[in-house]
Amino acid sequence: MRSLHQYLLLAFVGLGLVASVSQAAVIYEDTFGRNGTLNGSTPSPTTTGGATWTSHTAAIVTSSATNTASKSSTTYAEAAGYLPLTLDGVGTYTLSATIAKPASGGYGLVLAFWGGTFDVDSNPYSSSKIIAGMGWEPNTSRAVVSRSGTNTSVWSSNLGGTDTITIALNSVTGAVVITDTLGYYTGKAASSFTLTSAQMTSINAVMIGAHQDTGTFSNFTLTYVPEPASLALLSLGALALFRRRR
Repeated sequence: MRSLHQYLLLAFVGLGLVASVSQAAVIYEDTFGRNGTLNGSTPSPTTTGGATWTSHTAAIVTSSATNTASKSSTTYAEAAGYLPLTLDGVGTYTLSATIAKPASGGYGLVLAFWGGTFDVDSNPYSSSKIIAGMGWEPNTSRAVVSRSGTNTSVWSSNLGGTDTITIALNSVTGAVVITDTLGYYTGKAASSFTLTSAQMTSINAVMIGAHQDTGTFSNFTLTYVPEPASLALLSLGALALFRRRR
């Protein structure tokens, strides 16, 4: 007959196996299904720690009619919105949004992991505070990867239409992979790179931004998937604690 210790051991091993099948946790999800300024609004349906958007008081607005966020008018040449982020987990953080824009005009829409003070009304496009991100430049017909202030062209074409961008960042290795549904970024050499430890440490937000552009953002999400190894270690740690107490 098995002892209680054996049953608990089996339970902890089982926990480790289950934990190895990691599930994504939603940190932020915003459908922008409301009317008004982005600044001070709460991501809906999901936020973490009561976080709200930080933006210019009027430059970015949301629309319940289209479920989008966009620069409110040409009155504001530059605009950006931020949500706080601390890379305190061991795993992969995935930032995603759908971007729609006209085929010409404007200088860039940005989606990025950000590091530094929040520049709500200055040009976010080539800022060194974009630690890992992307941009569309319909005015110059190119898509770019932005990394610590350096923009690298990955495609030259007509950039009109709707594209869903995904930026995956592994907090263990610093590996970044940028993909998209239209193929401007997917599979391009510049779309995969590795951040330094200092660059990862500097990240304090995720952001959307526009530089003299009139496109829209929708379906904004930030998720986190823990590394299976880290979950297994938690299981082993709990087992060791139980054994000590016995």
